[in-house]
Amino acid sequence: MSECLQRLQQGPNPFESKIVDTPWADIAGLDVESIHARQTQRVLDLFREVQGKGEMRNALLLAPAGTGKTHLLARLRRRIADDGLFVHVQEKDGVYAL
Repeated sequence: MSECLQRLQQGPNPFESKIVDTPWADIAGLDVESIHARQTQRVLDLFREVQGKGEMRNALLLAPAGTGKTHLLARLRRRIADDGLFVHVQEKDGVYAL
């Protein structure tokens, strides 16, 4: 939690009226890695399995509105792209597929 407190003290509150409404959003400066770190790592592990073995895997992000699902997708998109992987995000009926 210290990373979160440091971010709050250093600059604008990243949670103050900042809604990530698309996985393509630029979240640089707004992303506190310690929030949803376990979920991020789990999905990244699934991507690594697919990358290494070529097997298809599925993940379902299910949580109440406003809990950070789209923010998590934006983080994953950025982290995977940093590894040189192509990520396709498709929206249908308000649901994003990564």
